[in-house]
Amino acid sequence: MADDRDAGKFSRKSAERIASCVRWSEGQPRGTGRGEGRIRRYHPAEIRRFVLKTALAPTTTPPGSASAYIVLWDTTNEDYTVDTDDENLEFTVYDVTGNLRGEAYDSTYWKRHLGRAIQAPDSGHFEIIALAHKARFIEFSATEAVDTTDASFSADVEDYWDGYDPDPTDAGITVYNQAASSDYIFECDNGDMGIARYDEWDGKYRWVQGECP
Repeated sequence: MADDRDAGKFSRKSAERIASCVRWSEGQPRGTGRGEGRIRRYHPAEIRRFVLKTALAPTTTPPGSASAYIVLWDTTNEDYTVDTDDENLEFTVYDVTGNLRGEAYDSTYWKRHLGRAIQAPDSGHFEIIALAHKARFIEFSATEAVDTTDASFSADVEDYWDGYDPDPTDAGITVYNQAASSDYIFECDNGDMGIARYDEWDGKYRWVQGECP
């Protein structure tokens, strides 16, 4: 008899759990009974396409945050569009890891900086799930001679990978030499080629490989 009662209790609990999952999948409040007043979860969550209004930098005390513009789809022109004058289209995005870096809005190149954020059901914050970033690796040519006492130097980007072009105007960039136990590791002549990686924490390209002197 006790086994039958236990089985009945188990069946009722299972049914309640299944009903709760169904309510959650249909976008209804998941909590029922005793826990209903404490937590309410809704699904599906809202996802927003955005471009940063203000720059986002890594932080040791996450979450990081920045202002952003909602990016809409223009059905007439079949293209992405952003209205920077409409305050109703501004919101805050959060970097829950504290590791992301993103550039502020640029009227010319903003389309290469797009991101996506999803609204967390508990906090209501729009948490970043995707964000375009500068190329993680570049091939460069030095535009000046570099000595092991030089902390940085000017260079032209010849090629790039895993991210967008860090120098779309071909103005040249700054590459940073790798620190050694004394001064810096690399040296080269004007025009020599090298490889640099993007240090997202500092927002700098650091030299990792170059031509042998």
